[in-house]
Amino acid sequence: MGRIDRRPAKSYVEALWDDEQRLVEAAAKDGWPKAMVRTGLGMHRESWDVDSIATSLQAELRALEASKGHRVVWPKRVHHIWPALPGAGLTPLLVGMLLGLEQVVHCSRRGLFFSRQLAHHAPWELLEDDDSWKEADLVVVSGSDETLDSVRREVEPQGRVVGYGHRVSMAVVVDGSKEGLDLQQEAQAIASDVVMWHQKGCFSVRAVLFCGREERCREFAEVLAQAIADGERRWDARGVGDAELANRAQALGVAEMGGEVFVEGVGYVRIVDEPFDGSREAIHSVTVHSVEGPERVREALSLATGHVQGVSLSVADEEQRGPWIEALSRAGATRICKAGRLQTPPAVWWHDGRPNALSWGRVVTIG
Repeated sequence: MGRIDRRPAKSYVEALWDDEQRLVEAAAKDGWPKAMVRTGLGMHRESWDVDSIATSLQAELRALEASKGHRVVWPKRVHHIWPALPGAGLTPLLVGMLLGLEQVVHCSRRGLFFSRQLAHHAPWELLEDDDSWKEADLVVVSGSDETLDSVRREVEPQGRVVGYGHRVSMAVVVDGSKEGLDLQQEAQAIASDVVMWHQKGCFSVRAVLFCGREERCREFAEVLAQAIADGERRWDARGVGDAELANRAQALGVAEMGGEVFVEGVGYVRIVDEPFDGSREAIHSVTVHSVEGPERVREALSLATGHVQGVSLSVADEEQRGPWIEALSRAGATRICKAGRLQTPPAVWWHDGRPNALSWGRVVTIG
Protein backbone atom coordinates (compact mmCIF):
# COMPACT_ATOMS: atom_id res chain seq x y z
CA MET A 1 0.00 0.00 0.00
CA GLY A 2 1.46 3.32 -1.07
CA ARG A 3 0.74 6.83 0.07
CA ILE A 4 -2.86 7.44 1.07
CA ASP A 5 -4.54 9.70 -1.48
CA ARG A 6 -7.17 11.84 0.24
CA ARG A 7 -8.39 13.69 -2.86
CA PRO A 8 -11.02 11.25 -4.19
CA ALA A 9 -12.66 10.83 -0.80
CA LYS A 10 -12.56 14.57 -0.04
CA SER A 11 -14.07 15.44 -3.41
CA TYR A 12 -16.81 12.86 -2.88
CA VAL A 13 -17.74 14.13 0.61
CA GLU A 14 -17.70 17.75 -0.55
CA ALA A 15 -20.10 16.83 -3.36
CA LEU A 16 -22.41 15.20 -0.81
CA TRP A 17 -22.69 18.42 1.18
CA ASP A 18 -23.26 20.41 -2.00
CA ASP A 19 -26.36 18.23 -2.50
CA GLU A 20 -27.33 18.12 1.19
CA GLN A 21 -30.96 19.02 0.51
CA ARG A 22 -31.21 16.07 -1.86
CA LEU A 23 -29.87 13.83 0.91
CA VAL A 24 -32.62 15.12 3.19
CA GLU A 25 -35.29 14.53 0.56
CA ALA A 26 -33.97 11.02 -0.15
CA ALA A 27 -34.02 10.04 3.53
CA ALA A 28 -37.56 11.42 3.81
CA LYS A 29 -38.62 9.10 0.97
CA ASP A 30 -37.25 6.24 3.07
CA GLY A 31 -39.55 7.32 5.90
CA TRP A 32 -37.35 9.52 8.12
CA PRO A 33 -38.56 12.92 9.40
CA LYS A 34 -36.81 15.78 7.62
CA ALA A 35 -36.10 17.70 10.83
CA MET A 36 -34.35 14.66 12.29
CA VAL A 37 -32.38 14.03 9.10
CA ARG A 38 -31.08 17.61 8.98
CA THR A 39 -29.75 17.34 12.51
CA GLY A 40 -28.42 13.84 11.91
CA LEU A 41 -26.53 14.93 8.82
CA GLY A 42 -24.93 17.69 10.86
CA MET A 43 -23.65 14.98 13.19
CA HIS A 44 -22.39 12.94 10.24
CA ARG A 45 -20.29 15.91 9.12
CA GLU A 46 -17.98 15.34 12.08
CA SER A 47 -17.76 11.59 11.49
CA TRP A 48 -17.12 11.92 7.74
CA ASP A 49 -13.97 14.00 8.22
CA VAL A 50 -11.68 12.57 5.55
CA ASP A 51 -8.50 14.20 6.91
CA SER A 52 -9.04 12.72 10.38
CA ILE A 53 -9.82 9.27 9.00
CA ALA A 54 -6.71 9.39 6.81
CA THR A 55 -4.51 10.42 9.73
CA SER A 56 -5.85 7.53 11.79
CA LEU A 57 -5.23 5.03 8.97
CA GLN A 58 -1.70 6.30 8.47
CA ALA A 59 -0.99 5.79 12.16
CA GLU A 60 -2.18 2.19 11.93
CA LEU A 61 -0.03 1.45 8.90
CA ARG A 62 3.07 3.17 10.29
CA ALA A 63 2.83 1.09 13.46
CA LEU A 64 2.89 -2.06 11.37
CA GLU A 65 5.73 -0.81 9.19
CA ALA A 66 7.79 -0.06 12.30
CA SER A 67 7.80 -3.77 13.15
CA LYS A 68 9.82 -5.11 10.24
CA GLY A 69 8.95 -8.37 8.53
CA HIS A 70 5.22 -7.76 8.12
CA ARG A 71 3.22 -7.25 4.96
CA VAL A 72 -0.48 -6.51 4.48
CA VAL A 73 -2.29 -8.29 1.68
CA TRP A 74 -5.37 -6.22 0.82
CA PRO A 75 -8.55 -7.58 -0.80
CA LYS A 76 -8.97 -6.95 -4.51
CA ARG A 77 -12.57 -5.87 -4.06
CA VAL A 78 -14.66 -5.04 -0.99
CA HIS A 79 -18.40 -5.62 -0.81
CA HIS A 80 -20.27 -3.52 1.76
CA ILE A 81 -23.67 -4.49 3.13
CA TRP A 82 -25.50 -1.49 4.58
CA PRO A 83 -28.35 -1.26 7.09
CA ALA A 84 -31.41 0.99 6.67
CA LEU A 85 -30.03 3.61 9.07
CA PRO A 86 -29.07 6.68 6.96
CA GLY A 87 -25.32 6.91 6.53
CA ALA A 88 -24.45 4.12 8.96
CA GLY A 89 -22.12 2.34 6.54
CA LEU A 90 -20.44 5.30 4.88
CA THR A 91 -17.40 5.69 7.15
CA PRO A 92 -16.09 2.18 6.34
CA LEU A 93 -16.55 3.04 2.67
CA LEU A 94 -14.40 6.16 3.13
CA VAL A 95 -11.76 3.93 4.71
CA GLY A 96 -11.74 1.78 1.58
CA MET A 97 -11.54 4.82 -0.66
CA LEU A 98 -8.50 6.09 1.24
CA LEU A 99 -6.88 2.67 0.92
CA GLY A 100 -7.49 2.78 -2.82
CA LEU A 101 -9.63 -0.37 -2.89
CA GLU A 102 -12.32 -1.22 -5.41
CA GLN A 103 -15.68 -1.24 -3.62
CA VAL A 104 -19.36 -1.98 -4.18
CA VAL A 105 -22.35 -1.48 -1.89
CA HIS A 106 -25.40 -3.64 -1.29
CA CYS A 107 -28.03 -1.55 0.50
CA SER A 108 -31.14 -2.30 2.51
CA ARG A 109 -34.43 -1.98 0.63
CA ARG A 110 -35.63 0.19 3.52
CA GLY A 111 -32.82 2.68 2.86
CA LEU A 112 -32.82 2.57 -0.92
CA PHE A 113 -33.46 6.24 -1.73
CA PHE A 114 -30.79 7.54 0.63
CA SER A 115 -28.30 4.95 -0.63
CA ARG A 116 -28.99 5.96 -4.23
CA GLN A 117 -28.28 9.58 -3.37
CA LEU A 118 -25.02 8.61 -1.66
CA ALA A 119 -24.08 6.71 -4.80
CA HIS A 120 -24.67 9.74 -7.03
CA HIS A 121 -21.31 10.62 -8.65
CA ALA A 122 -19.60 8.17 -6.25
CA PRO A 123 -16.33 6.36 -7.07
CA TRP A 124 -18.02 3.10 -6.12
CA GLU A 125 -20.97 1.08 -7.40
CA LEU A 126 -24.36 0.57 -5.77
CA LEU A 127 -25.81 -2.89 -6.43
CA GLU A 128 -29.51 -3.50 -5.97
CA ASP A 129 -31.04 -7.00 -5.81
CA ASP A 130 -27.60 -8.51 -6.37
CA ASP A 131 -26.03 -11.41 -4.48
CA SER A 132 -22.49 -11.18 -5.85
CA TRP A 133 -21.29 -10.58 -2.28
CA LYS A 134 -21.57 -14.33 -1.75
CA GLU A 135 -18.45 -14.79 -3.90
CA ALA A 136 -16.57 -11.81 -2.43
CA ASP A 137 -13.01 -11.79 -1.13
CA LEU A 138 -14.08 -9.48 1.71
CA VAL A 139 -17.54 -8.43 2.90
CA VAL A 140 -17.90 -5.56 5.37
CA VAL A 141 -21.26 -5.75 7.12
CA SER A 142 -22.92 -3.00 9.15
CA GLY A 143 -26.06 -4.48 10.67
CA SER A 144 -27.59 -6.89 13.14
CA ASP A 145 -25.99 -10.05 14.47
CA GLU A 146 -28.59 -12.02 12.51
CA THR A 147 -27.43 -10.35 9.31
CA LEU A 148 -23.82 -11.06 10.19
CA ASP A 149 -24.50 -14.72 10.87
CA SER A 150 -26.40 -15.06 7.59
CA VAL A 151 -23.59 -13.45 5.59
CA ARG A 152 -20.90 -15.55 7.28
CA ARG A 153 -22.74 -18.75 6.41
CA GLU A 154 -22.72 -17.73 2.74
CA VAL A 155 -19.21 -16.25 2.49
CA GLU A 156 -16.91 -18.19 4.81
CA PRO A 157 -14.55 -19.98 4.54
CA GLN A 158 -13.79 -19.03 0.92
CA GLY A 159 -14.08 -15.31 1.77
CA ARG A 160 -13.76 -13.12 4.83
CA VAL A 161 -16.37 -11.11 6.72
CA VAL A 162 -15.64 -8.04 8.82
CA GLY A 163 -18.78 -7.39 10.80
CA TYR A 164 -19.96 -4.40 12.76
CA GLY A 165 -22.91 -6.03 14.44
CA HIS A 166 -25.20 -5.72 17.42
CA ARG A 167 -24.00 -3.15 19.94
CA VAL A 168 -25.91 -1.04 22.46
CA SER A 169 -25.18 2.22 24.23
CA MET A 170 -26.21 3.80 27.51
CA ALA A 171 -25.73 6.86 29.68
CA VAL A 172 -24.17 7.01 33.13
CA VAL A 173 -25.20 9.80 35.49
CA VAL A 174 -23.09 10.25 38.63
CA ASP A 175 -24.98 12.80 40.69
CA GLY A 176 -22.56 13.15 43.60
CA SER A 177 -23.29 13.66 47.27
CA LYS A 178 -23.30 17.48 47.56
CA GLU A 179 -24.61 19.96 44.99
CA GLY A 180 -25.10 17.35 42.30
CA LEU A 181 -25.69 17.75 38.58
CA ASP A 182 -28.11 19.98 36.72
CA LEU A 183 -30.48 17.10 36.01
CA GLN A 184 -32.55 19.09 33.52
CA GLN A 185 -29.47 19.91 31.46
CA GLU A 186 -28.17 16.35 31.49
CA ALA A 187 -31.60 14.95 30.65
CA GLN A 188 -31.90 17.22 27.61
CA ALA A 189 -28.51 16.09 26.33
CA ILE A 190 -29.20 12.40 26.94
CA ALA A 191 -32.64 12.64 25.31
CA SER A 192 -31.04 13.73 22.03
CA ASP A 193 -29.12 10.43 22.01
CA VAL A 194 -32.40 8.60 22.63
CA VAL A 195 -34.61 10.16 19.96
CA MET A 196 -32.09 10.61 17.11
CA TRP A 197 -32.64 7.96 14.39
CA HIS A 198 -35.56 6.64 16.45
CA GLN A 199 -33.13 4.92 18.84
CA LYS A 200 -32.09 2.40 16.17
CA GLY A 201 -28.35 3.05 16.04
CA CYS A 202 -25.58 1.39 17.99
CA PHE A 203 -24.93 4.76 19.70
CA SER A 204 -28.57 5.23 20.72
CA VAL A 205 -29.15 5.40 24.48
CA ARG A 206 -31.42 2.63 25.75
CA ALA A 207 -30.67 2.81 29.46
CA VAL A 208 -29.21 5.04 32.15
CA LEU A 209 -27.12 3.90 35.09
CA PHE A 210 -27.80 6.43 37.86
CA CYS A 211 -25.49 6.84 40.84
CA GLY A 212 -27.06 9.01 43.52
CA ARG A 213 -29.89 9.34 46.00
CA GLU A 214 -33.21 7.62 45.32
CA GLU A 215 -35.22 10.86 45.24
CA ARG A 216 -32.76 12.38 42.78
CA CYS A 217 -33.01 9.30 40.59
CA ARG A 218 -36.78 9.67 40.47
CA GLU A 219 -36.45 13.37 39.66
CA PHE A 220 -34.07 12.53 36.84
CA ALA A 221 -36.45 9.94 35.36
CA GLU A 222 -39.23 12.50 35.35
CA VAL A 223 -37.24 15.25 33.60
CA LEU A 224 -35.79 12.73 31.12
CA ALA A 225 -39.31 11.75 30.03
CA GLN A 226 -40.09 15.42 29.40
CA ALA A 227 -36.82 15.91 27.52
CA ILE A 228 -37.58 12.93 25.28
CA ALA A 229 -40.99 14.43 24.47
CA ASP A 230 -39.28 17.75 23.68
CA GLY A 231 -36.90 15.97 21.30
CA GLU A 232 -39.78 14.18 19.59
CA ARG A 233 -41.50 17.51 18.92
CA ARG A 234 -38.29 19.25 17.83
CA TRP A 235 -37.44 16.56 15.27
CA ASP A 236 -41.00 15.69 14.26
CA ALA A 237 -40.36 12.20 15.62
CA ARG A 238 -43.81 11.38 17.03
CA GLY A 239 -45.21 10.02 13.78
CA VAL A 240 -43.70 6.53 13.88
CA GLY A 241 -45.19 3.53 12.07
CA ASP A 242 -48.27 1.59 13.15
CA ALA A 243 -46.21 -1.46 14.14
CA GLU A 244 -43.95 0.64 16.40
CA LEU A 245 -46.95 2.35 17.99
CA ALA A 246 -48.70 -0.97 18.61
CA ASN A 247 -45.57 -2.39 20.23
CA ARG A 248 -45.20 0.78 22.31
CA ALA A 249 -48.80 0.58 23.54
CA GLN A 250 -48.36 -3.03 24.62
CA ALA A 251 -44.97 -2.42 26.26
CA LEU A 252 -46.24 0.68 28.07
CA GLY A 253 -49.21 -1.25 29.44
CA VAL A 254 -46.94 -3.98 30.80
CA ALA A 255 -44.55 -1.38 32.25
CA GLU A 256 -47.35 0.48 34.03
CA MET A 257 -48.51 -2.73 35.68
CA GLY A 258 -45.01 -3.18 37.10
CA GLY A 259 -44.66 0.25 38.70
CA GLU A 260 -44.48 3.97 38.03
CA VAL A 261 -43.75 5.06 34.48
CA PHE A 262 -42.85 8.59 33.40
CA VAL A 263 -44.35 9.42 30.01
CA GLU A 264 -44.88 12.76 28.27
CA GLY A 265 -44.80 11.79 24.60
CA VAL A 266 -44.28 8.62 22.57
CA GLY A 267 -41.26 7.54 24.59
CA TYR A 268 -41.29 6.75 28.28
CA VAL A 269 -38.91 6.24 31.21
CA ARG A 270 -39.13 3.80 34.07
CA ILE A 271 -36.91 2.90 37.01
CA VAL A 272 -36.19 -0.82 37.30
CA ASP A 273 -34.39 -3.03 39.79
CA GLU A 274 -32.98 -5.49 37.26
CA PRO A 275 -29.61 -5.10 35.48
CA PHE A 276 -29.63 -3.62 31.98
CA ASP A 277 -29.74 -6.46 29.44
CA GLY A 278 -29.38 -4.33 26.29
CA SER A 279 -32.98 -4.60 25.15
CA ARG A 280 -35.29 -1.78 24.19
CA GLU A 281 -38.85 -2.12 25.44
CA ALA A 282 -40.38 0.26 22.90
CA ILE A 283 -39.44 3.18 20.68
CA HIS A 284 -37.77 6.05 22.59
CA SER A 285 -38.10 4.12 25.87
CA VAL A 286 -35.38 4.20 28.53
CA THR A 287 -34.86 2.14 31.65
CA VAL A 288 -33.05 3.66 34.64
CA HIS A 289 -30.90 1.41 36.83
CA SER A 290 -29.36 2.40 40.15
CA VAL A 291 -25.64 1.72 40.60
CA GLU A 292 -23.70 2.42 43.80
CA GLY A 293 -20.32 3.17 42.24
CA PRO A 294 -17.88 2.29 39.45
CA GLU A 295 -16.95 -0.97 41.15
CA ARG A 296 -20.58 -2.11 40.70
CA VAL A 297 -20.91 -1.40 36.98
CA ARG A 298 -20.66 -5.04 35.91
CA GLU A 299 -23.38 -5.98 38.39
CA ALA A 300 -25.65 -3.38 36.79
CA LEU A 301 -25.24 -5.00 33.36
CA SER A 302 -26.40 -8.40 32.18
CA LEU A 303 -25.25 -8.13 28.57
CA ALA A 304 -22.05 -9.50 27.11
CA THR A 305 -18.94 -7.30 27.14
CA GLY A 306 -18.77 -7.46 23.34
CA HIS A 307 -22.22 -5.91 23.04
CA VAL A 308 -21.41 -2.63 24.81
CA GLN A 309 -20.66 0.21 22.39
CA GLY A 310 -20.83 3.78 23.66
CA VAL A 311 -21.39 5.41 27.03
CA SER A 312 -22.12 9.05 27.76
CA LEU A 313 -20.73 9.93 31.17
CA SER A 314 -22.02 12.79 33.33
CA VAL A 315 -20.28 13.40 36.67
CA ALA A 316 -20.83 16.08 39.31
CA ASP A 317 -17.25 15.74 40.56
CA GLU A 318 -14.55 15.63 37.86
CA GLU A 319 -12.28 13.64 40.17
CA GLN A 320 -14.72 10.75 39.81
CA ARG A 321 -14.40 10.60 36.03
CA GLY A 322 -11.23 8.46 35.97
CA PRO A 323 -12.59 5.49 38.01
CA TRP A 324 -15.80 5.49 36.00
CA ILE A 325 -13.94 5.53 32.68
CA GLU A 326 -11.84 2.60 33.86
CA ALA A 327 -14.90 0.61 34.94
CA LEU A 328 -16.85 1.33 31.77
CA SER A 329 -13.87 0.43 29.60
CA ARG A 330 -13.62 -2.91 31.36
CA ALA A 331 -17.34 -3.41 30.75
CA GLY A 332 -16.62 -3.21 27.01
CA ALA A 333 -17.31 0.40 25.97
CA THR A 334 -15.51 1.37 22.76
CA ARG A 335 -16.29 5.07 23.19
CA ILE A 336 -16.96 7.24 26.26
CA CYS A 337 -18.04 10.85 25.83
CA LYS A 338 -20.18 13.65 27.25
CA ALA A 339 -23.97 13.42 27.22
CA GLY A 340 -25.47 14.37 23.87
CA ARG A 341 -22.33 13.47 21.90
CA LEU A 342 -22.86 9.74 21.41
CA GLN A 343 -24.44 10.13 17.98
CA THR A 344 -21.38 12.05 16.76
CA PRO A 345 -18.51 9.53 16.87
CA PRO A 346 -15.25 11.17 15.80
CA ALA A 347 -13.74 10.14 12.50
CA VAL A 348 -10.82 8.51 14.35
CA TRP A 349 -13.10 6.17 16.35
CA TRP A 350 -12.16 2.52 15.84
CA HIS A 351 -15.35 0.72 14.83
CA ASP A 352 -16.35 -1.72 17.55
CA GLY A 353 -12.92 -1.12 19.12
CA ARG A 354 -10.98 -2.63 16.20
CA PRO A 355 -8.47 -1.01 13.82
CA ASN A 356 -10.27 0.46 10.84
CA ALA A 357 -7.65 -0.53 8.27
CA LEU A 358 -5.76 -3.59 9.46
CA SER A 359 -8.90 -5.58 10.22
CA TRP A 360 -9.55 -5.59 6.45
CA GLY A 361 -6.21 -6.98 5.34
CA ARG A 362 -4.31 -10.17 5.97
CA VAL A 363 -1.17 -9.38 7.91
CA VAL A 364 1.60 -11.75 6.83
CA THR A 365 4.84 -12.23 8.76
CA ILE A 366 7.80 -12.82 6.44
CA GLY A 367 10.97 -14.48 7.64
